[in-house]
Amino acid sequence: MTEAADADLYLAAQFLDSVEQVRIATENRVRDRERRGLTTRERLRWERDLGAMRALERTAILDLTRMLAAHPLGPWVQGVHGIGEKSCARFLATVGNPVWNGAEGRPRRGPGELFAYLGQDVRNGKAPRRQRGVASNWNGQARARLKIITDAIVTQPDSPFHERYRRAKAYYVERDGETERPIVVDARARRIAAKEFLKALFNEALRLGLDKPAGPLRSSPPTDALAQQHPEKTSTSFGVRNA
Repeated sequence: MTEAADADLYLAAQFLDSVEQVRIATENRVRDRERRGLTTRERLRWERDLGAMRALERTAILDLTRMLAAHPLGPWVQGVHGIGEKSCARFLATVGNPVWNGAEGRPRRGPGELFAYLGQDVRNGKAPRRQRGVASNWNGQARARLKIITDAIVTQPDSPFHERYRRAKAYYVERDGETERPIVVDARARRIAAKEFLKALFNEALRLGLDKPAGPLRSSPPTDALAQQHPEKTSTSFGVRNA
């Protein structure tokens, strides 16, 4: 995959985010107006506008899945049941290359470094949390995207990672069930399932040779490079996606 294809996945995910946010905000605005009363003419206009937004959102989702299909990790994602193509495409667009540390310009030393980047490591026996006055060293947006994938793993028995979640939960219930709240026990099992997914993704990226600095997939190209590749989208704001 070229840098342009990597940028296409990121742009498609950003566009879907924007369309989705506008559609949700508009639906909330319509509900608020309905509580205060809408005329028939106003209702028809809002329904027309929302219909157009939903159609655009469907098109954006299809565009994102097409970009995923062209991604080196796309065939692997599409072959894994119970994780969702759209969710994984958004996750990859946020994370970038799972085996490449873009901030330091080198391959990641192992899955553990990816865990830490996503806030899935254990520090002093506990999962990392945001603390007042302390800078977080994980990617919050990517962590949120990973949570969506983990939720799908938990609720989809046909996911290859669901059994790991089930066994982990049974273990933690037996070990900590009398001393910890059920929500804490479940969170620990979910973290194990998330790590299994990340390890599988990391290993697939290694198999494809994406840990090479000149490999087909790297961290996000600089803003200038993206602007040159997509001059019609220069108004889009690009941020650093990898660490």
